[in-house]
Amino acid sequence: EIIIRALEAPMPDECIVNVADQKPVKLHELVDLIHHHFYGKPYPGILKTPRLFYAAGSQFGKLLKAQWLQINLQLLSHSWYFDTSNLENNFSVSLKNTLDTFQLYLDYSFSENGQP
Repeated sequence: EIIIRALEAPMPDECIVNVADQKPVKLHELVDLIHHHFYGKPYPGILKTPRLFYAAGSQFGKLLKAQWLQINLQLLSHSWYFDTSNLENNFSVSLKNTLDTFQLYLDYSFSENGQP
């Protein structure tokens, strides 16, 4: 939907548009949703990477002066917020909820009548 509107709508010069949800989606929530769909229960806590791992890795990156390691660990371990005002203002697109939409996709794609 957004790609079609981007091709059709006049864009102001140097406009950055972030395509994101109404609210942040946490990776562990998405993993739990997918695992629950297939196994009927949340993703096992024992298989989740502890936060201490990311903190230790970041410190290790500082010691090695490996900025790439620190950046990658930050990207994986932090929640990120994206300003979607340009998306809403320029394209009149209603923002979606990834978790709800993904659940609908799973239900349809893996039902007897649905096709992936």
